[in-house]
This record gives sequence, C-alpha cells and structure tokens, in this order.
Amino acid sequence: MTQVTQAGLAEPLDEPGLLAQSRRLGRLRFPVPIEADFQAYMHRKMCSRVWAVAVSSIGFMLLFIWVDYAFLPASVYHLSITVRVLVLLLVCFCLWYSNRPGE
Repeated sequence: MTQVTQAGLAEPLDEPGLLAQSRRLGRLRFPVPIEADFQAYMHRKMCSRVWAVAVSSIGFMLLFIWVDYAFLPASVYHLSITVRVLVLLLVCFCLWYSNRPGE
C-alpha cells in the first residue's frame, strides 16, 4: 500500500506503525535504522519456519483425508476428500509460489 504525500511522491504506508499508534503503542517502535534491521530479522525468522508449517499442514491434511475415508460413509467421504485434495493442492501451490527461485 502506498500513500501520496503533499509533494506528490508515493511512499510506502507503515501499516504496523499505524496499528500501533491506534492502539496507543506507537512509542514501542524502534528508531528508523534499527526498525529496518528488526523487520529484516523477523522476516528471516518467519521464512525459517515455512517448511515446518508446510510439513505439518500437509501432514494434517493427509491425516484428515485418511480419517474421512476410514470413518465416513462413502456418499460423504467422496465429497470431503475431493474438497480436502483441492485445498491440499492450493496449499502446495502457495508454498511453491512463495518459495520459487529468484523471488
């Protein structure tokens, strides 16, 4: 998101800063040079967790597919497994898209 200033230049909107200020937590921000380093650190930390989250979400989805197959009647599990497989494909696509080389 961008915000146009009086000079007409577009600058990025600091959404976390605005949220913090609206909740009266604006004083908890770091100074500008440190804030950029902190945001980069948090980004690296979140990226390091992607594969653990991906494996657990895919594992749970496969587990629920098996539970549906084992315990639901055939008329129901055909629909539920189809939906779960489509969601699983969507999760796999999102993981690939967010971690594609060069991005």
